[in-house]
Amino acid sequence: MQNNYFIIIISFSWDEKKNEADKKKHGVSFDEARTVFYDENAIRYFDPDHSGDEDGFLMGGMSQKLRILIVCHCFREEGPVIGIISARKATKGEEDVYWSEKSNTYPPIGRSVLFNDNDLI
Repeated sequence: MQNNYFIIIISFSWDEKKNEADKKKHGVSFDEARTVFYDENAIRYFDPDHSGDEDGFLMGGMSQKLRILIVCHCFREEGPVIGIISARKATKGEEDVYWSEKSNTYPPIGRSVLFNDNDLI
């Protein structure tokens, strides 16, 4: 029997001034936000309202501090790098969706209506 293992290295980048601003405004550092990408139950949505030169995405998932966060991000062109744009704690409704999706066995499909412009950073 042969075992195959794959190691995936994820790199992150962010603007330090924006990180400091988000820490003050939302109480979430980008260092904590990056841990959401290791949550196997995280839900990612395409964010057409905040996509310009780069496609923007929202990721809802659990951080290493056991908080459900919403992380706005994009994929940078300079290699396999995820650019974190903003991060905040999930609203009660977003947490409910996370927990209900986590309990389902099928992947979520097109639930981007969960996030509205008032929720976005």
